[in-house]
Amino acid sequence: MARMKPPRVPEKLVPVIADEDLTKLFHTCGGRDFESRRDRAIVSVFLDTGIRVSEMAGLAVAESTSMSAISSSSARDAARGVCAS
Repeated sequence: MARMKPPRVPEKLVPVIADEDLTKLFHTCGGRDFESRRDRAIVSVFLDTGIRVSEMAGLAVAESTSMSAISSSSARDAARGVCAS
């Protein structure tokens, strides 16, 4: 075992959304109607927390009133806490 080398793991780069694409996305949901405000809030939670789609779908109204910490769960995972910035 002393002569064994660890396997090589290639560095996997995670794609990042460009600033101009974020600007376009927020401009798209920049209205003052309910749907636009809802969409902007959803996009903001995704960007600020890194929460998964299944976790976002599992949020309840009571959980979304305090955005300092979100406790969410999906069908596959146990509950996990996500901090909002």
